[in-house]
Amino acid sequence: MQRRPNPRNNPKPLHLQLCTMLASDSKKVLVKKFLFTEGYGYDWLAAGLVILINFLFPTFLIAPVYRLYDAEDKTLAYPFREDTVSNLAAALLIFLPPAGVFILACTFFRVSILDGHHAYLSVVEAFSLASGWKRWMNLVGRLRPHWLAVLAMGDPQLISVGRLSYPSGHTAYTFSSATVVALWLCGKLQVFSRPSQALYLKLLLCSMPLWLATFVACTRITDYKHDFSDVNAGSFIGIVSGFVGYSLNFHSLFSTSSNLPKVRREASPLAETREARHAYGAPAGDGEDEFVGGVDQQFRLCSELSPEPGRGSDVEEGLR
Repeated sequence: MQRRPNPRNNPKPLHLQLCTMLASDSKKVLVKKFLFTEGYGYDWLAAGLVILINFLFPTFLIAPVYRLYDAEDKTLAYPFREDTVSNLAAALLIFLPPAGVFILACTFFRVSILDGHHAYLSVVEAFSLASGWKRWMNLVGRLRPHWLAVLAMGDPQLISVGRLSYPSGHTAYTFSSATVVALWLCGKLQVFSRPSQALYLKLLLCSMPLWLATFVACTRITDYKHDFSDVNAGSFIGIVSGFVGYSLNFHSLFSTSSNLPKVRREASPLAETREARHAYGAPAGDGEDEFVGGVDQQFRLCSELSPEPGRGSDVEEGLR
């Protein structure tokens, strides 16, 4: 007896599948829902537009590289240029934009003050890690690309910093701050933990701080302050430092609690009122009792202990 072919093993040709799908009204509704209601169509359009921009605009924006020829050494020497992003401007970019983002979020988007505190603490912690790596690695004493031009100028201050090429400090510091802000935005929008509309557009929004850090990194090359390897090392240091600083104070981006800050057990006795609970990340409204971030259990534990005056050690012992 001949077995009837299984349609799953022998699917229709692609053009017949498309014709069948478009001929049915219900399928049209499904396609519309898939592309627009669920937002996949917006992601396709955004991704295509970004690809188009990436392959068109850089071709017209490439600037020529000018070098000086040293007749004695028969080598090419890079000239001295002023910083496109000065030290002061870099410091402002590292600390002011994150503060502005966190303050706006706490003011207009119902983000808790504790959340903003954790976010800025992450920026400072990431900066401290990046600065440690950068400053100690500078002991290798690598010469900057414009070293010969600096020697010709005879400026003692420029000569003293001319051996600090590896790694790039501007790049490391700006990437440490930008990484924290980018991860914080991804957590708040739950880009990786909750399916929603226009996920790719949200990802582009979250990556904007990294674009600014990339611009700063590129200026260090075009200003002949650093080589490519210096900037690459600085970028790696900044990204790792930012990730570590963020992970100390916030949940994983793949967790359902990615939009909430971590709460330490020792701080839970302070959160006894509804306002304090909201500041510690508990959602406002009827769903407060359903908070699953681990904070609610700490509140109940503290209320059960209810220490008497002068018996704070019992609370600490219970929390342990």
